[in-house]
Amino acid sequence: MTSSAKAEGRFGKEDFVYLAEENVYRCLAAEKPHEDLLEAVQKRLDENPHALRTRRETSEHPFGTIKVRIGVTHFPMKTLPKVVTEMALCVVAYNLTRVLNIAGVPALLEAIKG
Repeated sequence: MTSSAKAEGRFGKEDFVYLAEENVYRCLAAEKPHEDLLEAVQKRLDENPHALRTRRETSEHPFGTIKVRIGVTHFPMKTLPKVVTEMALCVVAYNLTRVLNIAGVPALLEAIKG
């Protein structure tokens, strides 16, 4: 790994200390990345190499759409509770629009009536 990558905070396995008795790696900040979890994720990706692409295509699209619709790339509100509320409202609006586009207004009104 190049020194510029390390300067940007990206490290390779060689920068960690493996603690065999715990099956974990210890990083420079004395935190312990759990190797068994990382290996399980890698195994799932190796078994289905298109899974990450599929996830990216299905999960990133709504966020991109929301960003375009509200016309900003960041939240204008400050503090976590306000941002959480702002995001929740954006997601509700997105989901409502999806329902209207997929099912239509009559089906939505019928579902609301129960």
